[in-house]
Amino acid sequence: MNKKKYDAAYISYVESGESAAVFVARDIVRSIDTTGMWIDILDLEGCKNNKGRWDFEYFSFELFPRKRHPKYPPGISDEDKKYITWQTAHADISEQRRDGYRGTRFRVCPKLVNRNIGKNDKPKWDYDILSIKRL
Repeated sequence: MNKKKYDAAYISYVESGESAAVFVARDIVRSIDTTGMWIDILDLEGCKNNKGRWDFEYFSFELFPRKRHPKYPPGISDEDKKYITWQTAHADISEQRRDGYRGTRFRVCPKLVNRNIGKNDKPKWDYDILSIKRL
């Protein structure tokens, strides 16, 4: 198996919980429209539970319009697509910040819950959104 090496900034993004926070903001928070937007995590507080799932006290993020779009070579892995997407977002957000753009900012307080607790089934992890605040 050929293991691809990613740069330190991307590895930090994945390991720090930022990628999990982006997932929650994009796919779980229903009251904020993130369509056509990059989600830049500004701050987060949380840790992985004993099952390896991110349990956040909160995270804050800023939205940026997608001006650049990732270009994927044919036949690449899902992990490589995530990396190319991250590279594109990182470059697009950096350029917009340099140009003075300030996006809408939010703070989300999610709670990690096991939807199958007490059912003798394997855990089904999900997030309840306790609060959302525009900053």
